[in-house]
Amino acid sequence: MLEIILQKYFNLKEDWNDDYETERDIWLKSYDKLIDLIYDLEDLGVIENANKIVDKLDKIDSLEM
Repeated sequence: MLEIILQKYFNLKEDWNDDYETERDIWLKSYDKLIDLIYDLEDLGVIENANKIVDKLDKIDSLEM
């Protein structure tokens, strides 16, 4: 599900090629955009405790990769 969110909103390509390092870099850039958004939303007062959200996403990310 995290991958689908990154594809839909953060420019992660749906099709991967055999170059793992390049694809991993693309994944991380998309993921970083999501994390930045979460902290920005916390700064705006829209969400509380962005660190807790990021920790949960990191756990999901480690399972998906």
